[in-house]
Amino acid sequence: MGFESGTVSFRFFDLARSLPEDAIERFAEHALSGVSQVQAEEVKGWVTGRHLMDRNITSESAIYGGFLRLCLTRETLGRYSGLA
Repeated sequence: MGFESGTVSFRFFDLARSLPEDAIERFAEHALSGVSQVQAEEVKGWVTGRHLMDRNITSESAIYGGFLRLCLTRETLGRYSGLA
């Protein structure tokens, strides 16, 4: 998702089996790093569905209406050079 331009896409998945008990903690281990960590190379990580930079992944922030809602985000400083 671009701040100034770009595209947004999303997909819903119906899993054939249950997620492991520690699924939320495992997603949290791979949360998006802070904006200060974004360099010339691409940075990837998970955020909650609350807003673009919500990296605090907990059961309270990741579950909506009984569904797990997380977003995989990819960022590069080249697109957002005004953030540095």
